[in-house]
Amino acid sequence: MTLLDILRALGRSGRGDCVIRIPKLLSVSVVVIILIALWYQHRLEAEGERRNTIKQLYQAKTDFAFRTFVLETPSFTPLADVLEAISKAKDTDSPVEVQKLLDAAKEQGDRMNARLLLLIEFCDDNTSNADPQLMINRSIMTSSKQQELFALAFRGNIWSIAYNASYRYWKAKPKVLDTRTKGTMADVAEELHNLETTMTSLKEWAEFAARQDDSAADTELKRRFMKDLEPTLTRLADIQEAYNSQPVK
Repeated sequence: MTLLDILRALGRSGRGDCVIRIPKLLSVSVVVIILIALWYQHRLEAEGERRNTIKQLYQAKTDFAFRTFVLETPSFTPLADVLEAISKAKDTDSPVEVQKLLDAAKEQGDRMNARLLLLIEFCDDNTSNADPQLMINRSIMTSSKQQELFALAFRGNIWSIAYNASYRYWKAKPKVLDTRTKGTMADVAEELHNLETTMTSLKEWAEFAARQDDSAADTELKRRFMKDLEPTLTRLADIQEAYNSQPVK
């Protein structure tokens, strides 16, 4: 029976105590509503605390992962040396040896780009307590700056530069590397040396953050990474776009 049915029944009965029963019924209803509201509020607060705890644990995990990835990043110097060797190749060099250098550049460039993309994806910004979002290339990130760096890393992919250089060399008759390719390889090698210097500095900060075991140190590591990496990624992207804009003869 609903509250409306009860009120109608009391009105038809004509009992004099209906004036007393109605206020009692309303009082009970109000109390029940208040209890339900309090219970619901408690559940919301408990769920909020649970979500915050999970987010803090997730942030701590990604902080640790990013720090570890920085420390374990291989040196970029071997790839820079390969590109420098390509830039200094002579017209009289064996095509087999030149192709080996180009293949090595493709292989190492692919690994390097994968490492950079991994670092960028784990460089989450936790200062604003933002929720992770699905972004470019189905990656999970928390800031637009990450997405910008991710796109720059794609545009400046060393594998792509080496692949295009290999294709140009394959098409060349006679088998010689053109001046544009040699210059591009030298420019990329210089940027990789700069990147090596940047990563050496970041590794030192990562070691410091590991000793501190403090989220503030990890936040500063990520800030430095994004700030220091952006100029190199921008120049690599510009170098590749300029090289690719030249027609293959």
